[in-house]
Amino acid sequence: SKCIGFDQIHVRYYDQTLGDNPSTSYGPPLSLDWKYSVGESMRVDDYEKNRGTRRNADELMMTSFDRRFLLTEVCGTTQKELKIAARKGSGMTALPIFQKVKRMVRQKRMVTV
Repeated sequence: SKCIGFDQIHVRYYDQTLGDNPSTSYGPPLSLDWKYSVGESMRVDDYEKNRGTRRNADELMMTSFDRRFLLTEVCGTTQKELKIAARKGSGMTALPIFQKVKRMVRQKRMVTV
């Protein structure tokens, strides 16, 4: 029998930048940049022993205020760039897409039943 194993984890620290994700519900989207710094390397077992608890979905969410602050104060994004990005993303959240798919599934059920 074949098996796959992993020995090392190589950490990278990515810069953050103004994004283009249309599913941001309000405010400018935040993305990882292509630029990164090389971090430490360690054995997978050591990483797993010391990594701490995983964050839940609420802890991973970032408010529009937090994104704005990070983008302007840390990343150097201008107010004009923020407004343009927020305008591009507005009205294009995942919810309308989900509702459309849900309607299509219902219609298909009605036809096949």
